[in-house]
Amino acid sequence: MNGVSSLLLKLNMAIENLGITVVMGKLDEINESSKPSTDKELSHFIISECCKKYNISKDEMTKNSFVRGEALVCRNMCFVLMNRHIQSYTHLDIANSLNRKARTVVGIAINDFLQMEDKVKYERDFKQNYKELNDIVNTHKNQLFLLKIA
Repeated sequence: MNGVSSLLLKLNMAIENLGITVVMGKLDEINESSKPSTDKELSHFIISECCKKYNISKDEMTKNSFVRGEALVCRNMCFVLMNRHIQSYTHLDIANSLNRKARTVVGIAINDFLQMEDKVKYERDFKQNYKELNDIVNTHKNQLFLLKIA
């Protein structure tokens, strides 16, 4: 909530200083021209934050052999967060960002997340970590947005 209110405050200040026409023009420009670079940067940010949270390296999570344990949980968290925050990415784009060739692994991770209940400790932990990481990603996403209009 705090990140959203500071975003709105800064957006209001920009409108007061520059005018609504200039701010809206800048927002349109951002949506059309710089979307891919912002998405790529956000993708890298999500991967690095998930790796920090689960204390594993990106190489360990993206290796080509079968991934198990915390590396698998971390990878699934990346899939869920990218699906939530990067609307222009398809499931195949998300899979490719983590060295996966099949888009189905993304769909499976997302469906598993959507069906989670709080009955099992693993699911409670995953949901708690999701909430924490989601807040971090939202704050970073807001900062990227503000940098583009400044």
